[in-house]
Amino acid sequence: MHCPTLILQGGQDMTVKPQSAEEIMRRIFSKDKQILCLENSGHNVLLDKQRNFAMIQIKEFLERGEK
Repeated sequence: MHCPTLILQGGQDMTVKPQSAEEIMRRIFSKDKQILCLENSGHNVLLDKQRNFAMIQIKEFLERGEK
């Protein structure tokens, strides 16, 4: 994959191991890629404690790509 990518990882996720985000990151060839670890969130970060922060980060990531 070569497109800009933002990976969200819940720090308290009991479903997906943190290493999975790193493995995905290695397979993405875009220079614009990052992992955002939400330490106080579980598997569904968009419905968890840090959802507002996650939404802001997603919005900022998308806006950067529009320029």
